[in-house]
Amino acid sequence: MLGGASICALVATSLTASLFSTDRPKPVTVSAPVALPVPEVRKIVVAARPLPFGALLTSDALKEIPWPSGFDLPGTFANMGALALERRTVLSAIGENEPIVQSRLSAPGQSATFSALIRKDMTAVTIRVDDVMGVAGLVQPEDHVNVLLTQNQGAAATSPGAAYSATLLQNIRVLAVDQNIERARQAKPARAVTLEVDAEQAQKLMLAASVGQLSLALRRAGSSALDEIRRSEVSDLPRQAYTPAPPVEVTKDEKDEKDEKDVPANPSIGVTRGTDRTVYEVLVDGHTDLRRVAAIRRDQAAGPPANGTTSKTISEEDAQGAVAPR
Repeated sequence: MLGGASICALVATSLTASLFSTDRPKPVTVSAPVALPVPEVRKIVVAARPLPFGALLTSDALKEIPWPSGFDLPGTFANMGALALERRTVLSAIGENEPIVQSRLSAPGQSATFSALIRKDMTAVTIRVDDVMGVAGLVQPEDHVNVLLTQNQGAAATSPGAAYSATLLQNIRVLAVDQNIERARQAKPARAVTLEVDAEQAQKLMLAASVGQLSLALRRAGSSALDEIRRSEVSDLPRQAYTPAPPVEVTKDEKDEKDEKDVPANPSIGVTRGTDRTVYEVLVDGHTDLRRVAAIRRDQAAGPPANGTTSKTISEEDAQGAVAPR
């Protein structure tokens, strides 16, 4: 009994010692704090509220915010007071808290005009479109489009009747739709689209508009690649084999009825005697002289014949020499 008690005591002692040894926290090594570099900041001018086209930059429309010096943004301004004194106007709509950049403002003291939107060495040309040629009104200012020309060569040159469609210009910037230079919230059909092109492209557009039909193809946003696109001709379109219609049998009665309808109506001559008028129907005998005619007296109240023939009014003496009433 003493030996068993001793063994139990040893086991309990060892378990207690192991339990206290696992719960003991490990020593923590404390290192000295590392000082992080403080980034340098500067101030830039942003819009305090949305600024539409033509808005004048005033102090209440601008504000300054801190901006990291390492992230350079070309064309920004650092002092809103100095910028407001220059009396610049907005050439392209600026959103709230958006940085004010020089490329979207007019020159100091200059008003906002449409010509200020045109980039250097470029011109603006307007072409006529409709709800189909203008991509159902989905083309908006600042979009980029391809201009397609569809022409029927038979009207101008070489092979008559050979129509074709070709891509005339690619990646052309849209300046305005009708007279709107800002994007509309809801698409609507347009009648004219103003494009930004160089001098040579402007000549091509004017010539193409006079010899064919222009239409627009809207490009994906951010796409600027110029592709080699072969023009499409009528021969590229699928054609269905011609199947002649089965012959239609015509009965003798239908043929006689058709022949009666094909007989041309006889002309008529009206003779006026005072207040009385008589219409005579001229009967032509094959290829004989037209002066061999016979006149038929008709009811005076009936007026001109109902067969759609023309009538001519002549004097009684002329009628007696030209027709013989029966």
